[in-house]
Amino acid sequence: MGVNEDTLRRHYKKNWSGFHQWQQLMHAEKYLLYPQNITAHMAIDEVSLSQGELYTILSSRDRPGRKGKIAAVIRGTKAEDLITVLSKLPESLRESVKEVTLDMSMSMVKAAQWAFPMAALVTDRFHVERLSVKTSLKTLAVIN
Repeated sequence: MGVNEDTLRRHYKKNWSGFHQWQQLMHAEKYLLYPQNITAHMAIDEVSLSQGELYTILSSRDRPGRKGKIAAVIRGTKAEDLITVLSKLPESLRESVKEVTLDMSMSMVKAAQWAFPMAALVTDRFHVERLSVKTSLKTLAVIN
């Protein structure tokens, strides 16, 4: 069409996309919050997205698929950082969560207990199975 793709991309970002008016632009490198995606059953886990950068993802277990699943993306895994960000969610929403699935990380446990005081904390099956296999292997090694 005779339009340079870099010019088109730049024009889209500056004029059409609303990127510069995005409410989360100022803190997007540290965290993103989507309170509308909080449901009764949530999951919290850490993920390494690139080059060892750790992020904590809070997602809805009630919403299969992609749309509306992510409630928060937080840079890092320290409990204090997670609590600081999760405290920005309305208290009524945090109290509406009934269950949080998480791994056995004490940082995640501490953050989930504080952020979702009415929720039951459930250790995910993958981490329980992995721990039981490790324990079984250690026991076998001691016996032999």
